[in-house]
Amino acid sequence: MLYAQSAPHLANMTDEKKIATEHRDSNSIPEHIEQLDRTHTNKDIVHTTQESPYREVNFIGTYLAILLGCNASFAGFLMPITSLSLIEAELGTSPNAVWVSLAWILLSAISFVLLGRLSDIFGRRWFWTGSAISALIGSIIGATADRIDVLIAASVFLGAASAAQLSFNICLGELVPLRHRFIANGVIFLSVVSRPRTRPKIS
Repeated sequence: MLYAQSAPHLANMTDEKKIATEHRDSNSIPEHIEQLDRTHTNKDIVHTTQESPYREVNFIGTYLAILLGCNASFAGFLMPITSLSLIEAELGTSPNAVWVSLAWILLSAISFVLLGRLSDIFGRRWFWTGSAISALIGSIIGATADRIDVLIAASVFLGAASAAQLSFNICLGELVPLRHRFIANGVIFLSVVSRPRTRPKIS
């Protein structure tokens, strides 16, 4: 009687072992990767691979662009803010000078809200490209500003670009394997932390 009750259980165990062996021996792509077509927009995913990307020119260029963009975003905020009194002495005082910092913060907050979800839906490439263009426009306006109001306009463009520039963890999370992300993120954090003392002197 005991044997009759345990026989179905043994049969189930045999079937589970057989399925596990077939799955382990197969060369098929894991199921979660096969489902990418149904869970992603496919606007940015070209292909999936287990090969190391660190020696590829595209990865090196992308990583350097992310690092420099993050540093540029912090510099675009810290350099004018920490030397605003010197800028006012050069361009003239203005009651709107406080908006040099507030415009950046306001536009950064708005763009952060929009960037994450919209880039999930429509793809990240053109959002990051648009932020780079916005940062370029803001840098040109700021470099040629002849009064405080023009500098506020520069802060608007730089703040709008900051969301993508500061979202480097999103990009690296899709480019770097999990076991290496702390190193990839740590290098960018260290590059940012080491700059605040030099930026006021440069500005």
